Amino acid sequence: MELKFIGIGSAFSCTNNSAFFVFKNSLYMIDCSMLNMNKIKEFKFNEYDSINILVTHTHADHISGIPNLIQYLYHLFDIKTNLIIPTSLINDIITFNNICGVNKEYYNIVDASKSNYPFLLDCIKTNHTTSLINGSYGYIFNLNNKIIVYTGDSKGIESFSKYINDCDELYIDISYKEVSAHTTWSELKKNMPKSKKIYLMHIDNYEELKKEIKHYDNIDIVNIYK
Repeated sequence: MELKFIGIGSAFSCTNNSAFFVFKNSLYMIDCSMLNMNKIKEFKFNEYDSINILVTHTHADHISGIPNLIQYLYHLFDIKTNLIIPTSLINDIITFNNICGVNKEYYNIVDASKSNYPFLLDCIKTNHTTSLINGSYGYIFNLNNKIIVYTGDSKGIESFSKYINDCDELYIDISYKEVSAHTTWSELKKNMPKSKKIYLMHIDNYEELKKEIKHYDNIDIVNIYK
C-alpha cells in the first residue's frame, strides 16, 4: 500500500478523507481538512525538504484545513507550503485563503496540470457534482514503480478508464448508501475493475463495507496510519 491515510471518512464523519506519501524526502498530502489537524500535527515537519498539498476539489471536508496548516507551518516552522492545484481551482483556493486571512507570502502555488513532478502522471477531472462549478479531480501517480489511481471524489470511474484496469493500486471514493455524488458499493460490484488491489476510501459506513468485502481477495478499506 503506497499511500497512507490521515483520515478515511466521508463529509459528515469524525475524520475526513486525506492521504499522504513521501517522495525524495518531501511530504505530499492529498487534501487537508480541519477535522484532521490533530493527526497532521504529529508529522515531524522539520525532517522534510518540503511540505506539499495536492488539492482535489473545494468541498469543505477537503480544503477546510489548508489555511490553518499554511499559517501553522509558516509561523512555527518557517516553512512555506506548496499547494499543487488543478488549473481551474487555483483562483478558488487563493480566494479561500484570502478570506481566511492567509498572507500570500506564506505559500506557493503550483499548477498541477502543468507540473513536472516525476511521480505525477496525470490530473483527471471527475464526475462528482455539478454544484462544483470549477470541477473535482483525481490523480495518477507512479510511486516505487507502481501505478496508483486516486479517484478523489467521483461518481463512477469512467474518467479513469485509461488507467483503471492496469493499475497496481486503485484508491476509490465509495459510499455504502445510494447517493448521487459518489461511487456506490452497489455500482462498483456491477462494474468491478481489474486493478490488482482496490482500496476503499471516503467511506460512510465502515462496518457494512467491511462485511461486504470479505468476499473479495483484492479489496480492502484504508485505515488511518499509526
